[in-house]
Amino acid sequence: MRSKTRLAWSTAGISLLVLLPFLARMVMQESAKYRIRGNEAKVSELLTKRKFKEARRLAAKLAAREGLEQQPRNKLVLQKAVCELALGRPEQAYADLHEIEGTLELLADHLSFWMAQALENMGERNGAISAYEDFLMRSEHRALRDSVSLRLATLYSEHRS
Repeated sequence: MRSKTRLAWSTAGISLLVLLPFLARMVMQESAKYRIRGNEAKVSELLTKRKFKEARRLAAKLAAREGLEQQPRNKLVLQKAVCELALGRPEQAYADLHEIEGTLELLADHLSFWMAQALENMGERNGAISAYEDFLMRSEHRALRDSVSLRLATLYSEHRS
């Protein structure tokens, strides 16, 4: 009976030694996900407080991390692009938005609008007009369509002057 108990404990111990690295890795990955989610929330909080420089810096740092899944990375790049627009850096905002274009389906209309806005802010009037016109043909988002219509009217009137 003693030898069977010893054999059972030995088998359990060896199994635990084999499984321990896998368990440790799972725990480390989960804790990393929670840290990233916490930092994403911090970027959102900074954006809400209109602290765009700090939010941009943190979003860029987090998006550059190795091993970050695509969806959280895209969200961070989007947050960085919003900061770039607010800080008057439309070239970088456009590059960031172009990088994630087509990856965030629910925000596709907003991405198109912000890209057109970035073109307008860069002084690319013809490109902005084309982007806004394309937006009006594709989008059904009423609030954004109204904003785009106003921007287009302004661009048309400036273009004629």
